[in-house]
Amino acid sequence: MPLYATATREADPADAGATGAVANTAQQVGASIGTAIFNTIAASATGAFLAAHGLGAGLVRDAAAHGYSVASGGVAAALVAAAIITIALITTRPAAKS
Repeated sequence: MPLYATATREADPADAGATGAVANTAQQVGASIGTAIFNTIAASATGAFLAAHGLGAGLVRDAAAHGYSVASGGVAAALVAAAIITIALITTRPAAKS
């Protein structure tokens, strides 16, 4: 089920606009925080690689690849965790037919 339909599902019609705005804000803030966190992880892993191996020929490129690889693993783990939490918390049922 789409994010906004799920977020506004049980809201009063008068509050649906505010509920959608809160869902939009949460999505935007979450994306910003996630980008900052995973950028920090990539930069830290790159720096650690360079500290361990030095600045030899080609090592800066390898360090950047290592940093992106570590951050990508973190992103994959976060997506799996988010999927598990979503499956556990969102319980939608078909509307009763009248």
